[in-house]
Amino acid sequence: MANNKLKELYNQVFEEVYPQIENQGRGVLYKVMQIILYKDPSIFTDICNYLAIKPSATLDDDKKIVEGLISNPNDSFLNAFKDEKKNGLILDCGNGL
Repeated sequence: MANNKLKELYNQVFEEVYPQIENQGRGVLYKVMQIILYKDPSIFTDICNYLAIKPSATLDDDKKIVEGLISNPNDSFLNAFKDEKKNGLILDCGNGL
């Protein structure tokens, strides 16, 4: 059941985001974050600043950032966002995502 919900969410995000980035040469992660967090530009800015996500980044730069997040799931930044979401401080990111 949880896998189905995750798959549905993935498909929903993919359908919303991919058409907007498929021809993007640089700054793909930046653009994805911008799309997902469009309702809260301050969180978008905080995340991008903290993780050094740049609009001019190459795909390799973006990959290194994502790999760092995946390989270190106990990062205090991620835990802080989980706590804020759990406490209702981070709401709908838009488009039901």
